Amino acid sequence: MKQLLSTNLGQLNYANHLEWKVAIAEESKNAETMAWTGKYPPSRVLGPIMGQMSSGVLSLLSLTFFFGAAMAGKALYDLPGPWGTAENDKLIPLFLLGLQLFPISWGVHVAAWVQKSNGK
Repeated sequence: MKQLLSTNLGQLNYANHLEWKVAIAEESKNAETMAWTGKYPPSRVLGPIMGQMSSGVLSLLSLTFFFGAAMAGKALYDLPGPWGTAENDKLIPLFLLGLQLFPISWGVHVAAWVQKSNGK
């Protein structure tokens, strides 16, 4: 039984090792397609959806996210009383979720810059 268990574990480790090798090889192929030379990346690094959008659309989307986050921050700042009181418990998660639009806005802004640099 002990020999059978060690043989199975040995095969399992070898199989996992091969799976990792395949995964690393596939990832390195993807990394090669994302490499670029020059001052700015190609549009393909933005993915299939954002890579097809124009820089103007991405800029408007970035501004929308930014103003949505700013409004959520202002609304959170204007809440009366201490945060977490009974009347404010249901509002705070929504406002905090809205504040997460700031980093999304920055990312979409960078995508707009990439598209503008590529002439799209």
